[in-house]
Amino acid sequence: MPMTEKEFKQCLLLYGAELENWPQEIAAEARRMQHLAPYSNLMIEQRYFDEMLLNNRPFEAASSNLAYRIINAAAVVRRAPDVTLTEWLQEFLAFILPKPAFALATVLTLGIVIGFAIPALPPGGDTLSQNYFEDEGAIL
Repeated sequence: MPMTEKEFKQCLLLYGAELENWPQEIAAEARRMQHLAPYSNLMIEQRYFDEMLLNNRPFEAASSNLAYRIINAAAVVRRAPDVTLTEWLQEFLAFILPKPAFALATVLTLGIVIGFAIPALPPGGDTLSQNYFEDEGAIL
């Protein structure tokens, strides 16, 4: 099965630019790909250049306290502060309940809506006020 360009790139990254270091079954297909695909030679040259840069880079030894610094940095992981149930409830209610500036307007609006929602009594249905007016009328 012929090797695709993507597979060739992956093998180039895994095994390096030297085709001799590749596994035998893959190296044969890579050599064939190298002669057929125009970009394969460019990819190999780029990989040679990358490997040359890495190999010529000076080795830097790790500092003696590197492990200590890593362990200490990992131990100081910042956690979110624990919120108690009462604190959470206070924050939630402060968010939900109206602010003092809007409290009066909210109460008045609710009163108007409730007032229009309750049906009015039919005339003569209120016997208490009717009896009062009749009594007053008799006295006058």
